[in-house]
Amino acid sequence: MKKIFPSFIVLLIATAIIFLTKFNGLYGQDSHEYYRYAKALLTFFETGKNPGDYFWPVCYPLVAAGISFVTHVKILLVLQFVSVVSLALVVWVVSNWNFENQKSIKIQLAFALIAVGLSPFMLREGIVCMSDMLSIALVMLAFYAAQNFLHAEKIKWLCLFSVFAALACTTRYASAVILLPFSLLIAYRLVLNKAYLKFLPILFIASICFAPHFFIRSHSPLAFVQHEWLNEWSAANFFERDFTTHDGTTYYLLPNFVFVLVNIVHPHFWVLGVPLLFFIKREDFSALVPRIIFISVLLYAFFLAGIPFQNKRFLLMSFPMVAILFYPAFVRLLQATNKKNVVYSFVLVIHSILFVSAFKEFYERNSLEKNLTALVQTYPDTLLYTFDIDVAMKSYATTKTIHNLWQQKYEVFQIPALVLFNEKKFQTQWRGKNPMLNWNNLKKNYQLESLVKKKDGWELFRIVSKK
Repeated sequence: MKKIFPSFIVLLIATAIIFLTKFNGLYGQDSHEYYRYAKALLTFFETGKNPGDYFWPVCYPLVAAGISFVTHVKILLVLQFVSVVSLALVVWVVSNWNFENQKSIKIQLAFALIAVGLSPFMLREGIVCMSDMLSIALVMLAFYAAQNFLHAEKIKWLCLFSVFAALACTTRYASAVILLPFSLLIAYRLVLNKAYLKFLPILFIASICFAPHFFIRSHSPLAFVQHEWLNEWSAANFFERDFTTHDGTTYYLLPNFVFVLVNIVHPHFWVLGVPLLFFIKREDFSALVPRIIFISVLLYAFFLAGIPFQNKRFLLMSFPMVAILFYPAFVRLLQATNKKNVVYSFVLVIHSILFVSAFKEFYERNSLEKNLTALVQTYPDTLLYTFDIDVAMKSYATTKTIHNLWQQKYEVFQIPALVLFNEKKFQTQWRGKNPMLNWNNLKKNYQLESLVKKKDGWELFRIVSKK
């Protein structure tokens, strides 16, 4: 029961944050798309109406839709619930991890809670309606099953590894990269032991787990291999920090090969990273499982380094594994300071402060989406041209007909109509792209009446006439 305690605390804290802030888990375009498709799947369960397709893997919205269908709980709340429970599962795996020469279970449980469960970025992602935390939980459960299989080689652990690994890949495709080393090692063990028949349950389980993907994506089941990240992946991107893609031009502080390792030392992941570097020893990587985890982390970092894009959210996938690798160093830190409670308190206080600063961004965006939707609804015009905020408005049931300024270049705009735009925010990243081309066309060729101007740069206009 002790090993469940950290997960229970994380559940309570995450639930309290959601209750106190009334944060509904929607942040940015991705979360709204998960919400849209989960609703479409729920409608499919209830009426048989084809849910259509969408861009990402199907597992996360499918799980939420299934739970909502059975429990009749609102789908948005279920999406958030899945993320919260997933965070608790990640903490459970770290709490139950079989460390070599483990001397104190209390230290391990404290580490799982304060270093992983209350990591500012992990806790924030645990209350958002995104697939990240579910995929991380499934990867960690797969790692846990792999560790146990390598120690005991029981069929139940092999089957569990297959289940969690397959589901992880149908939650986020990039999970396959970080799972590859353990998958190859297990396959090697089976071949070495001539246990060929054990491949049969693996294939059977994988086929069941991937069935929803092939059912929904029957017209193009392998379309994900044409993902822009794979098409634009290049070793040349390792040393770049400025990128121009179909998403515009972005500028970053660090080159990719440095950025992909910042989850080791960035304080918003944890404040322990830098001090623990001084307590790492070579022997921490001498055993087989830590070596495979180390390879998995490096392989995933190698994959991310070749992508012409940076997002700290993607580094969350490997962060719990980084924490597991650093656990022996954490024990040495406590031994060196001989003040465990001081270390625990310090980490808790700093992580709490950093969580507030990290969560503020999500909370403000969530509020912005609600407020802009409410603002637009106050005007009688039926047509709206906008960008970036349009997906959120559909989640909040706007009655406006929305035209996205990114999807196409408009030669002619309808009159009258509303335009919601943030020139200050978009002018650099989207220079020469549809959003700015359309906006410049509007300013040059149409008479615009400014209706409302927000401090953060968003401005609502009405297209009055053509110049």
